[in-house]
Amino acid sequence: MPAPASPWTDLTGTQREIVLALLRSGRLPRTRLMEIVGISPGSVTRLTAPLIEAGLLTTSTERVAGTGRPQSPLELRADAEHVLGLALSNRAVTAVLTDLRADVVASGRVELAEHSPAAVLDAVAEAAALVTGARRPACTGLALGGSTTDGRVVDDAGFYGWHGVPLAALVEERLGVPAVVGNDLVALTGLEAWFGAGAESDRFALLTTGAGIGYGLVIDGEVVTSADAQLGLISNVPVPDGA
Repeated sequence: MPAPASPWTDLTGTQREIVLALLRSGRLPRTRLMEIVGISPGSVTRLTAPLIEAGLLTTSTERVAGTGRPQSPLELRADAEHVLGLALSNRAVTAVLTDLRADVVASGRVELAEHSPAAVLDAVAEAAALVTGARRPACTGLALGGSTTDGRVVDDAGFYGWHGVPLAALVEERLGVPAVVGNDLVALTGLEAWFGAGAESDRFALLTTGAGIGYGLVIDGEVVTSADAQLGLISNVPVPDGA
Protein backbone atom coordinates (compact mmCIF):
# COMPACT_ATOMS: atom_id res chain seq x y z
CA MET A 1 0.00 0.00 0.00
CA PRO A 2 1.24 3.57 -0.63
CA ALA A 3 2.62 5.49 2.31
CA PRO A 4 0.31 8.17 3.71
CA ALA A 5 1.19 11.80 3.15
CA SER A 6 3.65 13.37 5.57
CA PRO A 7 2.15 15.91 8.00
CA TRP A 8 4.53 18.43 6.43
CA THR A 9 3.22 17.90 2.89
CA ASP A 10 0.87 20.90 2.91
CA LEU A 11 3.48 23.42 4.06
CA THR A 12 4.35 26.12 1.56
CA GLY A 13 7.98 26.62 0.65
CA THR A 14 8.27 29.65 2.95
CA GLN A 15 6.52 27.86 5.82
CA ARG A 16 9.01 25.03 5.43
CA GLU A 17 11.88 27.55 5.65
CA ILE A 18 10.35 28.94 8.86
CA VAL A 19 10.02 25.49 10.41
CA LEU A 20 13.58 24.54 9.46
CA ALA A 21 14.96 27.81 10.87
CA LEU A 22 13.20 27.17 14.18
CA LEU A 23 14.25 23.52 14.13
CA ARG A 24 17.92 24.44 13.81
CA SER A 25 17.97 27.54 16.01
CA GLY A 26 15.34 26.88 18.66
CA ARG A 27 13.33 29.87 19.90
CA LEU A 28 13.67 32.94 17.66
CA PRO A 29 12.32 36.49 17.83
CA ARG A 30 10.13 37.30 14.86
CA THR A 31 12.60 39.98 13.75
CA ARG A 32 15.39 37.40 13.53
CA LEU A 33 13.11 34.97 11.73
CA MET A 34 12.31 37.70 9.19
CA GLU A 35 16.05 38.14 8.54
CA ILE A 36 16.72 34.43 8.10
CA VAL A 37 13.76 33.70 5.81
CA GLY A 38 13.58 37.13 4.13
CA ILE A 39 9.93 37.99 4.75
CA SER A 40 7.92 40.92 6.12
CA PRO A 41 6.32 41.18 9.59
CA GLY A 42 2.89 40.64 8.05
CA SER A 43 4.07 37.51 6.27
CA VAL A 44 5.48 36.07 9.50
CA THR A 45 2.09 36.44 11.18
CA ARG A 46 0.13 35.14 8.18
CA LEU A 47 2.35 32.10 7.60
CA THR A 48 2.87 31.06 11.23
CA ALA A 49 -0.71 31.50 12.47
CA PRO A 50 -1.94 28.19 10.96
CA LEU A 51 1.17 26.41 12.29
CA ILE A 52 0.47 27.69 15.80
CA GLU A 53 -3.17 26.65 15.47
CA ALA A 54 -2.09 23.17 14.34
CA GLY A 55 0.17 22.85 17.38
CA LEU A 56 3.45 22.71 15.46
CA LEU A 57 4.69 26.07 16.76
CA THR A 58 4.27 27.86 20.09
CA THR A 59 4.53 31.54 20.94
CA SER A 60 4.61 33.59 24.13
CA THR A 61 4.69 37.29 24.94
CA GLU A 62 7.87 38.64 26.51
CA ARG A 63 9.05 42.15 27.33
CA VAL A 64 12.48 43.24 26.17
CA ALA A 65 14.64 44.48 29.05
CA GLY A 66 15.27 48.21 28.90
CA THR A 67 12.53 48.98 26.40
CA GLY A 68 9.43 47.39 27.87
CA ARG A 69 8.32 46.50 24.35
CA PRO A 70 6.54 43.15 24.10
CA GLN A 71 7.85 40.48 21.74
CA SER A 72 6.32 37.17 20.72
CA PRO A 73 9.16 34.76 19.89
CA LEU A 74 8.33 31.56 18.06
CA GLU A 75 9.46 28.04 18.86
CA LEU A 76 8.92 24.63 17.29
CA ARG A 77 7.12 22.16 19.53
CA ALA A 78 9.64 19.33 19.74
CA ASP A 79 6.97 16.84 20.82
CA ALA A 80 4.54 17.77 18.03
CA GLU A 81 5.74 14.78 15.99
CA HIS A 82 8.07 11.80 16.36
CA VAL A 83 10.67 10.54 13.90
CA LEU A 84 11.86 6.94 13.51
CA GLY A 85 15.56 6.46 12.86
CA LEU A 86 17.01 3.12 11.73
CA ALA A 87 20.73 2.32 11.54
CA LEU A 88 21.60 -0.75 9.46
CA SER A 89 24.92 -2.34 10.33
CA ASN A 90 26.55 -5.63 9.39
CA ARG A 91 25.15 -7.33 12.49
CA ALA A 92 21.94 -5.57 13.51
CA VAL A 93 19.24 -2.99 12.93
CA THR A 94 19.16 -0.33 15.64
CA ALA A 95 16.01 1.79 15.97
CA VAL A 96 15.42 5.05 17.82
CA LEU A 97 12.29 7.11 18.19
CA THR A 98 13.06 10.81 18.65
CA ASP A 99 11.23 14.08 18.96
CA LEU A 100 11.78 16.86 16.42
CA ARG A 101 14.93 18.03 18.21
CA ALA A 102 16.49 14.56 17.87
CA ASP A 103 16.13 13.77 21.58
CA VAL A 104 15.70 9.99 21.94
CA VAL A 105 12.35 8.82 23.32
CA ALA A 106 12.92 5.06 22.91
CA SER A 107 15.53 2.73 21.41
CA GLY A 108 15.82 -0.93 20.43
CA ARG A 109 18.02 -3.38 18.52
CA VAL A 110 17.34 -6.50 16.44
CA GLU A 111 20.15 -8.85 15.38
CA LEU A 112 20.52 -9.82 11.73
CA ALA A 113 20.81 -13.45 10.71
CA GLU A 114 21.39 -12.64 7.05
CA HIS A 115 21.61 -9.67 4.69
CA SER A 116 18.97 -10.32 2.05
CA PRO A 117 16.56 -7.39 1.55
CA ALA A 118 13.69 -9.54 2.87
CA ALA A 119 15.57 -10.45 6.06
CA VAL A 120 16.66 -6.86 6.67
CA LEU A 121 13.12 -5.64 6.06
CA ASP A 122 11.80 -8.11 8.66
CA ALA A 123 14.38 -6.83 11.17
CA VAL A 124 13.47 -3.22 10.34
CA ALA A 125 9.79 -3.93 11.05
CA GLU A 126 10.62 -5.71 14.31
CA ALA A 127 12.95 -2.94 15.49
CA ALA A 128 10.39 -0.28 14.58
CA ALA A 129 7.70 -2.07 16.59
CA LEU A 130 9.99 -2.16 19.63
CA VAL A 131 10.27 1.63 19.83
CA THR A 132 7.05 3.02 18.38
CA GLY A 133 4.36 1.13 20.27
CA ALA A 134 1.09 2.99 19.70
CA ARG A 135 2.93 6.12 18.51
CA ARG A 136 2.96 6.71 14.77
CA PRO A 137 6.12 8.44 13.54
CA ALA A 138 5.81 11.22 10.99
CA CYS A 139 8.60 9.71 8.87
CA THR A 140 11.46 7.23 8.86
CA GLY A 141 15.14 7.77 8.12
CA LEU A 142 17.46 4.84 7.38
CA ALA A 143 21.25 5.07 7.50
CA LEU A 144 23.70 2.44 6.28
CA GLY A 145 27.23 2.06 5.01
CA GLY A 146 26.42 2.52 1.34
CA SER A 147 25.53 5.05 -1.31
CA THR A 148 22.32 6.51 -2.68
CA THR A 149 21.88 9.26 -5.24
CA ASP A 150 18.19 9.95 -4.65
CA GLY A 151 17.53 9.00 -1.03
CA ARG A 152 15.30 6.19 -2.23
CA VAL A 153 17.42 3.44 -3.75
CA VAL A 154 20.56 1.91 -2.22
CA ASP A 155 22.89 2.05 -5.22
CA ASP A 156 25.66 0.12 -3.50
CA ALA A 157 26.14 -1.39 -0.02
CA GLY A 158 29.16 -3.65 -0.09
CA PHE A 159 28.78 -5.32 3.31
CA TYR A 160 25.21 -6.31 2.40
CA GLY A 161 26.02 -7.23 -1.19
CA TRP A 162 23.26 -4.86 -2.34
CA HIS A 163 23.08 -3.05 -5.67
CA GLY A 164 20.01 -1.09 -6.74
CA VAL A 165 17.75 -2.05 -3.80
CA PRO A 166 14.66 0.27 -3.55
CA LEU A 167 14.86 0.31 0.23
CA ALA A 168 12.78 3.45 0.89
CA ALA A 169 9.82 2.11 -1.09
CA LEU A 170 10.05 -1.30 0.60
CA VAL A 171 10.10 0.29 4.06
CA GLU A 172 7.19 2.60 3.22
CA GLU A 173 5.14 -0.37 2.09
CA ARG A 174 6.01 -2.32 5.24
CA LEU A 175 5.71 0.44 7.86
CA GLY A 176 3.19 2.75 6.19
CA VAL A 177 5.18 5.97 6.78
CA PRO A 178 7.34 8.09 4.43
CA ALA A 179 10.97 6.94 4.35
CA VAL A 180 14.32 8.24 3.15
CA VAL A 181 17.67 6.42 2.90
CA GLY A 182 21.13 7.90 3.45
CA ASN A 183 24.77 7.11 4.05
CA ASP A 184 25.51 6.63 7.76
CA LEU A 185 28.53 8.95 7.92
CA VAL A 186 26.64 11.68 6.06
CA ALA A 187 23.72 11.22 8.47
CA LEU A 188 25.99 11.49 11.52
CA THR A 189 27.64 14.62 10.12
CA GLY A 190 24.23 16.15 9.50
CA LEU A 191 23.13 15.35 13.05
CA GLU A 192 26.16 17.13 14.50
CA ALA A 193 25.60 20.10 12.19
CA TRP A 194 21.96 20.52 13.19
CA PHE A 195 21.82 19.51 16.85
CA GLY A 196 25.30 18.52 18.04
CA ALA A 197 28.77 19.93 18.56
CA GLY A 198 28.73 21.76 15.23
CA ALA A 199 25.39 23.51 15.66
CA GLU A 200 27.08 26.87 16.31
CA SER A 201 29.67 26.48 13.53
CA ASP A 202 29.31 27.06 9.80
CA ARG A 203 32.45 25.04 9.02
CA PHE A 204 33.76 21.93 10.76
CA ALA A 205 35.17 18.47 10.12
CA LEU A 206 34.03 15.24 11.81
CA LEU A 207 36.29 12.22 12.37
CA THR A 208 35.03 8.78 13.41
CA THR A 209 36.99 5.66 14.34
CA GLY A 210 35.96 2.02 14.12
CA ALA A 211 36.71 -0.51 11.41
CA GLY A 212 38.13 2.52 9.62
CA ILE A 213 38.54 6.26 10.00
CA GLY A 214 35.57 8.23 8.67
CA TYR A 215 35.69 11.90 7.64
CA GLY A 216 32.72 14.25 7.33
CA LEU A 217 32.81 17.91 6.31
CA VAL A 218 30.40 20.82 6.74
CA ILE A 219 30.82 24.14 4.91
CA ASP A 220 28.37 27.04 5.22
CA GLY A 221 26.20 24.87 7.41
CA GLU A 222 25.74 22.18 4.73
CA VAL A 223 27.17 18.66 4.66
CA VAL A 224 29.63 18.20 1.81
CA THR A 225 29.11 14.87 0.12
CA SER A 226 29.55 12.99 -3.13
CA ALA A 227 28.91 9.55 -4.55
CA ASP A 228 32.57 8.66 -3.91
CA ALA A 229 32.36 9.81 -0.28
CA GLN A 230 29.28 7.66 0.32
CA LEU A 231 31.09 4.63 -1.03
CA GLY A 232 33.91 5.26 1.42
CA LEU A 233 36.50 6.08 -1.25
CA ILE A 234 37.35 9.42 0.40
CA SER A 235 35.24 9.37 3.56
CA ASN A 236 36.63 6.19 5.12
CA VAL A 237 40.19 4.94 5.44
CA PRO A 238 40.52 1.25 6.48
CA VAL A 239 42.69 0.55 9.51
CA PRO A 240 44.85 -2.64 9.20
CA ASP A 241 44.59 -5.24 11.96
CA GLY A 242 47.08 -4.58 14.73
CA ALA A 243 47.59 -0.94 13.83
